[in-house]
Amino acid sequence: MEFTGLENCGNSPKNTLLAEWEQALALDDSAGIRAVLTDDVTLEHAGGSAHGIEDVVAELARIRGDLTRAHLDMAVTHGKEGATGGSWTRGSATIHIAHLFRFSSAKGTAISWIRVVQS
Repeated sequence: MEFTGLENCGNSPKNTLLAEWEQALALDDSAGIRAVLTDDVTLEHAGGSAHGIEDVVAELARIRGDLTRAHLDMAVTHGKEGATGGSWTRGSATIHIAHLFRFSSAKGTAISWIRVVQS
């Protein structure tokens, strides 16, 4: 599994947090995924939603699937909100992804809400 793109996202601690979280998700690093989620985190996506850290982590693993490559184009934050964008590849198929985030506070040390968008 190849992950690229971190070099574009290090201009703020919150941007770095999101970029590193995306890397953990791409590499299926459960500890890294959980490290910055609140216990009551909510996940929304086209197929439904999940609430609570255990259900969210399980649903993210299902959404992630068997990635062979992930690239992060950008991570941006402002106040309590942030977004990442890039691409995921499974075998020969590449899709574009966008993840929207809400932090539990403006400090941006914990994620309380995630929306996954894929095309």
